[in-house]
Amino acid sequence: MKNKLLVLFCTNFVFAFCQTQEVPTFAKKVYTDICETMANGNVLMPSLVLSANPKEVASFFPNGMNGNGKAEVAIGIKFVELVRGFGADSSNALAHVLGHELAHIILQQNRLLDQIGSGYASTDFNKQLKKFKHSLRDSIFERQADEYSAFYAHMSGYNTVDVSSRLLDSIYVKFELKESQMTKYPPLKERKLIATTSGKQMSVLKKMFDAANIATVAGNYEMAIAFYEAIINERFPSKEIHNNLGLCYLLLAYKEIDTLDFPYKFPFEIDLESRLYSNTRSLSNESEAFLIEAIKQFKFATEIDENYSTAWLNRAICEFLLNNQDFDISILRASRSAETKIKTHADLLKILYEHKYGDAKKALTSLESIQSKDELAKVNYEILNPTTTTTIKKEKQILNLDFSTEIKKIVFLSDPKFDFISAEAKKSDTLYKTMPSQRAFRYRVLENESFYGEQWVNQKGTVYPTINIYKIKNTPILSKEDVLKLKNEKDVIYFLKNKTYILKGRILFILDSNNKLEQCLYIK
Repeated sequence: MKNKLLVLFCTNFVFAFCQTQEVPTFAKKVYTDICETMANGNVLMPSLVLSANPKEVASFFPNGMNGNGKAEVAIGIKFVELVRGFGADSSNALAHVLGHELAHIILQQNRLLDQIGSGYASTDFNKQLKKFKHSLRDSIFERQADEYSAFYAHMSGYNTVDVSSRLLDSIYVKFELKESQMTKYPPLKERKLIATTSGKQMSVLKKMFDAANIATVAGNYEMAIAFYEAIINERFPSKEIHNNLGLCYLLLAYKEIDTLDFPYKFPFEIDLESRLYSNTRSLSNESEAFLIEAIKQFKFATEIDENYSTAWLNRAICEFLLNNQDFDISILRASRSAETKIKTHADLLKILYEHKYGDAKKALTSLESIQSKDELAKVNYEILNPTTTTTIKKEKQILNLDFSTEIKKIVFLSDPKFDFISAEAKKSDTLYKTMPSQRAFRYRVLENESFYGEQWVNQKGTVYPTINIYKIKNTPILSKEDVLKLKNEKDVIYFLKNKTYILKGRILFILDSNNKLEQCLYIK
């Protein structure tokens, strides 16, 4: 009887110990980032919990780890200790495993998922698979999960490709896993090969995604559209990609818009000054077609996440330009955003709509009242107020010469003029071998002492959109003063995930979440 009581006490103690421990903050952040990026609107993302089970790596429990009826993803305390040992790569290692498990859930890969869940490397889950006479040895499921994990983790700001194989080795050693215990999983050697192969293919899509963002910031919308559409066609949709694609179509239309008829500065992240000198053209049939396509992409984004306020706001801008009756619905959804910036810009767009289609005098008064609170409102007030318009149009964008010597050296760099049609460049074009489905793109790389250059060409159609991206070697360390000056100047500034993109002429500064200079690029 004493022995039975002791076992019962120990079981309850382990359960209570686990219940009192919270998921580590860094793990919560990784999980939240991955969930937000991978969410497709069809699957409710499970909660993340901590498990004291010494055998637990990471598992999905459709009815909760302790049978509470709520779907949960559990990570083991022992596994958390393992990934902490990866140091600077600890979040990357965790992102790989969590992304892998979430991919199984989102892809709904097997009929037993809702009954027994899934497990990354679990002897307990292996027993469940045996019981139900099921196997994961069909490596296509594992490959798909690794591909999803690698790509969406990258979109979330994590690099999992370089750690996945090493992590698998560490898990098998740390948890003393043997092939004989894991008969329903692919062999370790095969799992590592899957991770490596998936990594190579996903590195292509990751490069395309980064190039798409760079092309968007640089105003090369045709090339950005080609990249985003290629990624979606590879079955890697996300609300962010649909939103970015829609934004490119919107900005293509915006380039053609008559500034006399639409003199406004709309609340998407663009150069506040350069648009003052746009050509005066009517809203052409081509512009209308771009806007209609943009709305289509924003609809896709909000179907994935109906509360995705960024897409609702961008959609409202399109409907404003088309004088579409759905504007009221879109602007209402955008104004309900939890983000202060989106709410502020939704209010601004309502005022601009009133100025265009309602009482212009009343709208100008409203703009005046909020111009001290929002820079974009101030710019619009100065444009629309007759007493200041002339002055604004005479302004020129002048380089702040008060930067450090290091920044000036970068800003005044000239075109490296790499020869991307040389024999050496042609040898580097192996994209079609790594990912045959992307043979429409030509990708070549060259380098010298100062630059690492890459050229992307979309060979579809008769006009070949092209972008040259030159990564500047030996990126300098910026002072806080230089960063502040860069961010305060009215250049093209985008905020994508945890990065800030600042375009100054042809030079693109990319800052990380800590405002440290991550990369300097020369864009052509």
